[in-house]
Amino acid sequence: MKKSFAILSKIIVSALTLISMYLLLFSPTTLRINNTHKMATTIINRVVEQSDNDGLKVGVKMLEESGLENVLLSELPKKYQHDFSYVNLYQLSRKYDEEGKITESDIGLKSKNNLTKVINSYLIKEINRKLKEESTRVHHIISIYRYSLLAIVLLYVLAIVLFIFNRYWASAALLIGAVITYGALLYFVTGANAEFQSQIYSGINLSINAGVDLGLFIGVIVAIIWPFLLHKIRKSENNA
Repeated sequence: MKKSFAILSKIIVSALTLISMYLLLFSPTTLRINNTHKMATTIINRVVEQSDNDGLKVGVKMLEESGLENVLLSELPKKYQHDFSYVNLYQLSRKYDEEGKITESDIGLKSKNNLTKVINSYLIKEINRKLKEESTRVHHIISIYRYSLLAIVLLYVLAIVLFIFNRYWASAALLIGAVITYGALLYFVTGANAEFQSQIYSGINLSINAGVDLGLFIGVIVAIIWPFLLHKIRKSENNA
């Protein structure tokens, strides 16, 4: 009975550890634009201001005067949402490191007409421009993400192995793995929000979803409970 308690306890904490890792790595972080029409108008005006192409300026003005701009804008979804996880972010950073650019398909943008093509082209241009401006910092971050994913998986695996062999250090490995994952994602979201809102459109918002928070919560709780649980396991084994 006492042996069964030890085995069951280890199975439960190991399962919860795997759930924590899965939620932290695969739960979505969401990019939201609550008013794509307003964003599109802002971007179009900015493109016209920055362009030296008189034909483009005349064309946009004609669209505005004819009312066709509103017709084309109406084809855009009122709101835009794109989900990505820590693993997706790792894959995107690896692709950027190999190709040196981000494409429309990488962030779920689709061009339905010439107007949306202009808007999407501007968005991609601004994102890639900013990435090149901060190339040293970007490549540093990519290196961190590349190695951190491996480190996170190893820390979680180490925690499970330490659970099995009745080691208090399992809590430290689990806690470090959970905090590193959440911290890296929070760092990206905070930085990306600041850049998107200042450089592209103030209505763009990145947010961490509840699944990521739950993954951190489970990891922290298991790490806190494990020393007390291990004390009972060892006590039961000594009395066996």
